[in-house]
Amino acid sequence: MHNTNWDDYRFVLSVCEAGSVNGASKRLNVNHATVLRRIAAFEQRHGVSIFIKSGKGYKLNPDSGRILIALRDLDEAVVHLERRLQGHESAISGKVRITATDSFSYRVLPEVVARLCNIYEHLQVGLISTNDPLNLKRTEADIAVRASDLAPEGLESRNICALRFAVYHGPAPDGSAESWVLRSGLSENSAIGRWQSATIPADSIAAEADTFQAVSRLVQLGAGRAVLPCVLGDRMDGLERADSGPLDVGARVWVACHRDMMQLPHIRACFDFLCEELSDNAALFEGVLTAPPAMS
Repeated sequence: MHNTNWDDYRFVLSVCEAGSVNGASKRLNVNHATVLRRIAAFEQRHGVSIFIKSGKGYKLNPDSGRILIALRDLDEAVVHLERRLQGHESAISGKVRITATDSFSYRVLPEVVARLCNIYEHLQVGLISTNDPLNLKRTEADIAVRASDLAPEGLESRNICALRFAVYHGPAPDGSAESWVLRSGLSENSAIGRWQSATIPADSIAAEADTFQAVSRLVQLGAGRAVLPCVLGDRMDGLERADSGPLDVGARVWVACHRDMMQLPHIRACFDFLCEELSDNAALFEGVLTAPPAMS
């Protein structure tokens, strides 16, 4: 039997999933040469060629498909074991990483996280602001707050409320009232991305940005109008709705966590706290214009 270095499996799997050695090195936080060395050691030890090397980089050998499936199964098993071992901790203490989009991270979650830290003084909370979907199965984050039409697949999730949008404008100069600021970089499955494609003429787009925070700032400065989440647009100085009714595009607010992680007391406590706090402020997400809510 081979004297296997278990970590070599993760190097091979990371190159497969990232699509390149450079991508794997960034994911694993090691240099390019280390990834190459570990892959070479794996292939030499087992007498296999997982990748086809070319001038364009590393490509998975078609004959290695079953090996890749086995590596993914192994990775899931190792991660599952690590979570079970962590489950022996019973106190509400430790680290928890919460990932959310830029709008949620800036406009909603800081107040929630601050209260969470005050209640559980032995917790250390990390707030990760990104519009990219982090992999909760690989523990890139512990809890996710996300907007989506459907429940996040393969995770324990709780639907909080609808996420509604509206068209907003700022102090638009003459001639820019019909101009639009586009939220770029949305996935094909994004409800608001579909709305933009169906509603906004291409020749009316004056500017675009890949975060709603940047889009809202451009609107503030008079670059045009834009469709924004009500939780963002209603709370920004200088922005007004172009009409009175919010748009219901089918998006929902979800809090999600991997089922294994929910067995950890501090993760469960944070998950439940987030759900309760966000539910109490559903009017923000649903675009109901009322007096300033508690978290503002």
